[in-house]
Amino acid sequence: MSKRVSLHLRMESLPTEVVRRAVDLEVSFFQFFLRTQSGKYPYLNSREIKEFLSIRRTHFSEIFVHGSYWINLCATQITGYHSLEKELSLAKRLECTHLVLHPGSVRASKDRIYGIDCLARSLNELLKRENSIKILLENNAHGKWSIGSDLQDFKLLLEKMDHPEKIKFCLDTAHAYVYGYDLVLPGAQDLFLSTVNETIGIENIALIHLNDTNKELGCKIDEHGVIGSGNIGMDALEYLVQRKELVHVPIILELPIISQEQEIGILNLVREWSNKGELK
Repeated sequence: MSKRVSLHLRMESLPTEVVRRAVDLEVSFFQFFLRTQSGKYPYLNSREIKEFLSIRRTHFSEIFVHGSYWINLCATQITGYHSLEKELSLAKRLECTHLVLHPGSVRASKDRIYGIDCLARSLNELLKRENSIKILLENNAHGKWSIGSDLQDFKLLLEKMDHPEKIKFCLDTAHAYVYGYDLVLPGAQDLFLSTVNETIGIENIALIHLNDTNKELGCKIDEHGVIGSGNIGMDALEYLVQRKELVHVPIILELPIISQEQEIGILNLVREWSNKGELK
């Protein structure tokens, strides 16, 4: 069974329910939001934290937290920074190892360079004091003022970083596809990975969000689909999982709401793909 593949798990009320489910799924890592499904932060008393940490230390060496969409490091709205500080604090109390962030977007009155400059300043300041959690930037799906959909944005960002080696990246396949990077044919994947290598470096990919989408190539609409039923398709996703450039990278599946039986079936399918790749 591949230890490389896991799921994004939804939290209804408390983190302990998430970590228990991860144990039941027999995954070695997982991802979750620190906000509940209703959008609230959970109340964590000492007993809740102790129980979570007991399970976490026994079963998991890595836990990925996905930052909320309130966080926007490409602008100067103070609410985004407050959300980041809150989530970093919670993540450290739960001994999470990675924080996945969407870079954010600029206002219509500003340009992309302004947004990238804001992002660089925010990350440089953050990384002066933060060493316990690894920061992963995820590519976006949207156009217009969204930063990080075009991978060239990340190349410019790294040039402005005081310590670019401290920043790693999460590649989301659905986001890449709906932004305009074709992943369906092997030749298209070759071109995409060449672009990835020229902008962020293959060696800096620390996580893959392996997602399908029912939306069209280049539509810039962020909507995940069930793996194999979307426009990227099962063959292309399996081929990507088994690419020699990526076989070392952990995979998270961010599935839409489906039955637990379906979810487990898809998890096991992608595990099979990964195992085939590991044998090459």
